[in-house]
Amino acid sequence: MTWAPTVGSRRRKRGVDQAELLARHVGRELGVPCHELLIRVNTESQTGKSRAERLVHPQFRARALQNTMSVVIIDDVITTGATLRAAALALRRVGVSDVYCVAVAKTRGHRSLKVAPADVSER
Repeated sequence: MTWAPTVGSRRRKRGVDQAELLARHVGRELGVPCHELLIRVNTESQTGKSRAERLVHPQFRARALQNTMSVVIIDDVITTGATLRAAALALRRVGVSDVYCVAVAKTRGHRSLKVAPADVSER
C-alpha cells in the first residue's frame, strides 16, 4: 500500500500529507504494509487548474520494487483522476502488474479511472 503524495508546499502548509495519513491508517487496519513508493516530480498544486491542465500535470517516479506484484494507491480526493493515473503508470513502469486506486472522496462528475497496461508506453 502507498499513497499519491501531495506537493511539498501543500504538505508544509497543512503540516501533513492527508493521503499518507489515510494510507497508513488503512494499512494498519488491514494489516498490510504501507510504504512511500511514489515521489512527486512536479512541484505545482493541482488546485485552481483547469481540467485540461490537471490531466497533463501530475508526474511521479516510483521506487524500484522487488517481488511486488500488487499495490494499492490511496488518495484523499479524485477530481479528474489524473493524479492516480500518473501514480499508477509510475508503478507499472517499475514492474508492478496490478495497481488498485482508492480515494476517500470524489468531485461531482468524475468518471471511472482505468489504467491499462498499454497506457505505460504512452509517456
